[in-house]
Amino acid sequence: MENSIPTYSIIIPHKNTYTLLERCLDSIPSREDFQIIVVDDDSDIPESVWKVFPEKYGHVELYLTKEGRGAGYARNIGLGHARGEWVLFADADDFFYEDAFSILDCYSKSFHDLLFFICDSRDSDSMVLIGDRMPSIRRNIMRKNIDGLRYRSIVPWGKMIRRSLIESSCLSFEETEVSNDVMFSIKLGVAAENPDVIVSTPLYCCTKSDGSLSQKKTVKRTITRVKVAKRANDYLHDQGLDKYRIPINHIGSFLPWHPVLFLWGVWMFRYKGDALGYLSDLVKTLENRIFKRFRLYE
Repeated sequence: MENSIPTYSIIIPHKNTYTLLERCLDSIPSREDFQIIVVDDDSDIPESVWKVFPEKYGHVELYLTKEGRGAGYARNIGLGHARGEWVLFADADDFFYEDAFSILDCYSKSFHDLLFFICDSRDSDSMVLIGDRMPSIRRNIMRKNIDGLRYRSIVPWGKMIRRSLIESSCLSFEETEVSNDVMFSIKLGVAAENPDVIVSTPLYCCTKSDGSLSQKKTVKRTITRVKVAKRANDYLHDQGLDKYRIPINHIGSFLPWHPVLFLWGVWMFRYKGDALGYLSDLVKTLENRIFKRFRLYE
């Protein structure tokens, strides 16, 4: 397959979760029409581990980076090496279900340029089903709400993307510590001309663990998330898509009660071109936060 075009390029950023990476790779069939790309983001893993990696995963392309610039940077490295007709993204601590690619194969000759599929969530250790990481994505898939998926699905997984769409639109991931996938996902949705959904059982599992980056809240990460959400909303406004902006009650979940940070956050997040809508949403958000804090809703 050296000179031929693979059906799929599967890009997996990795950092310090080698055992889970093995679980992810073991969930992907070893086929000649697969290009599996792992980009390691300067993990604290002995070189001896990587030396034996080709013995088990000789079909996997491994790129070791030393910059430590995050998952967005790692995904961009992967995109630079991708050759497949379709691109899929997976996180190293997640995995595909057994029948995932037999179902995706049915769509590999599709004329669509972006396909959404259902993912579910499990505890990484116990494998017990837990609430969906992004329940709105499942709802929009079941309802075939294409626009809701195009502009509100702000994660890279759960999508089968035609590589030519990524390249013609010059899409890349931001290199922020968190939320590096938001702008890529929204711009992808805007650029797609023929999106559709695959309605089926879940094909991919997002696992959750207490130590994952998405679970850790710090001041620096909070500031980054607010800034990215603001950029996303400004972009949606410029595209005439205010209807799909990220509402302030969404960022309320990661804005702590520290008064200075909270005031900065609500000011930074103001809606471009819609002061009244922003103020209305801000009042509702404050009411909800006060009710939850003092349990007035009980």
